[in-house]
Amino acid sequence: MGIRAILIDDDQLALKILAHELDRYPDIEVEGLFTDPLEALERIKKIKPDVVFLDINMPQLIGLDAASQIKDINPNTEIVFVTSHNQYAVDAFAVDALDYLVKPISENRLAKTIQKISGKTQTLDRRRNPLSQPGEILEIRCFGHFQIQWKGKPPITWRSALTRELAAFLIQNRGKKMSKERILEELWPEDNPKTSVARLYSGMHYIRKALESYNIKRDMVELSGKYFIKLGPGIKPDTALFEEAVSKIDDHTDILTLEAMENLYTGEYLEEESWLWAYPERERINNLYTRFAIRLVEKYLDLLSYEKAEILLLKAFEKNPYEEQITSLLLQIYKKTNKKAKAAKHFAAYEDVLKNELGINAEENIRRLYASIN
Repeated sequence: MGIRAILIDDDQLALKILAHELDRYPDIEVEGLFTDPLEALERIKKIKPDVVFLDINMPQLIGLDAASQIKDINPNTEIVFVTSHNQYAVDAFAVDALDYLVKPISENRLAKTIQKISGKTQTLDRRRNPLSQPGEILEIRCFGHFQIQWKGKPPITWRSALTRELAAFLIQNRGKKMSKERILEELWPEDNPKTSVARLYSGMHYIRKALESYNIKRDMVELSGKYFIKLGPGIKPDTALFEEAVSKIDDHTDILTLEAMENLYTGEYLEEESWLWAYPERERINNLYTRFAIRLVEKYLDLLSYEKAEILLLKAFEKNPYEEQITSLLLQIYKKTNKKAKAAKHFAAYEDVLKNELGINAEENIRRLYASIN
C-alpha cells in the first residue's frame, strides 16, 4: 500500500505543480487536491491520510490551525508545510510538522522530504506495537522527582531541562487546553517574548520526539493540537492515584488499605524541582496528605499503635508544620506514653516555626496540653 497524501493550497496552480512533482514518486498516492481547507478536513476525517502537504498562509483557515485540527483527527498524519514565506518555520514546531518547504521547491529538496515521509511510515507499525511488552505499566511520577517510565525500566531522557519542565507543566494541566500566553507567563515570565516563544515551540517538538523514542503509544500519552496533553485510560500520575484513593475512603476502609495508600506518598509534589508554578499544587496536595495522615493516625490510636502514629505525625509535621492538629495529636501521644523529653523537643520546634515564619504564638489550648505533660 502506498503513502496516501492530501494536498491543500488556496493557489490552484501551485496544487497542480506539486501534484505533478509528486507523480515522480510511485510510493506517493495523491488522494485529493483542495483549495478549501475546510473541505479538505472533511476528506481527512474519512481517509486519515499518511501525509498532508499544507499551505501555511491561507485566507479561509491559517495553516497552523488547520494542522492542529488534522493532528486532532489523526495524530499519525504527518504535516509538510509548503509556502512562499519562510518566517513561519519556527511556528511549525508547535504542531510537530515533519518538514517545511519554501516555494519554488527544488527537486532535491522535495526528494529529501519524501525520504522523511517514507521513513516515518515505515516506523508507524513499530509505534503502534512498541517495544514494551503487553501488561507493562507506564508510570508518571510527580511525588519527589518528575519522571515518566515503564515500570522497572530507566525513565525517559529529556533533551533539556526546559523540555522536561514543559512536560511536567502539561502533565499538571492534563486535559486542559492551555494558551500560549498562559504557558509563557507561568514558565518563563521574565524572558524575552521571542526567545520564550521559540523555547515553547521547540519544547513541544522535543516532548513528542521523547515520547515516540521511548515507545509510548499516542493512545497512552497524546499531545494534540498545540498545547494540549491527554492521558489514555488507566494512565495517571502517582499524585492522581493518591488523590483518587483518598476520595474513596470511608469508615469501613481497613487499616492495611490506608497504609498502602500512605506508601504512595513518597515525597512532596515535585519537591526536588524549583519550578515556581508547581508551588500552589504542592501546597494543595500537602494539605490533602495532612488530612489523610490524621485520619490514619486516628486509626492507629484506636488500636493503641502509638509508635506508628508518632512516626506518621512527625512525617506530616515535616510537610505541614503549621497544622495545629498534628502537634495536638503528638502531644497527646507523648502524654499517654510519658515521653516528656520528646514532648519538650517537639513543642519547642512548633513554637519556633510559628514565631520565626508566621510571627505568632501557639494557641492557648496547645500550651495547656503541653503544660499538662510536665
